[in-house]
Amino acid sequence: MSSASLQRSYTPSAEVMVRVVGDESVVLDMASGRYLGMNEVATHVWQVLAEGKAPELAIDTLLDQFEVDETKLRSDVELFVAELLELGLVA
Repeated sequence: MSSASLQRSYTPSAEVMVRVVGDESVVLDMASGRYLGMNEVATHVWQVLAEGKAPELAIDTLLDQFEVDETKLRSDVELFVAELLELGLVA
């Protein structure tokens, strides 16, 4: 899996469509036809990335919203961004 940095910004692929439904969302990769369902946390990270901001900013907000271990959250967000990179959903 690709390595992801929490301090740099990522850009969603032009081939991606996103639909938010409540607190969750679905990403469709038009190039491959693959769908990715995202829960509330992943949706928040995606929205931060779509605004051209670094994942680090999503972590700060999520730590305020949820009772979660910071180390675990950082690891999960880093893995999620790495997955997005690997799938070609962000660059």
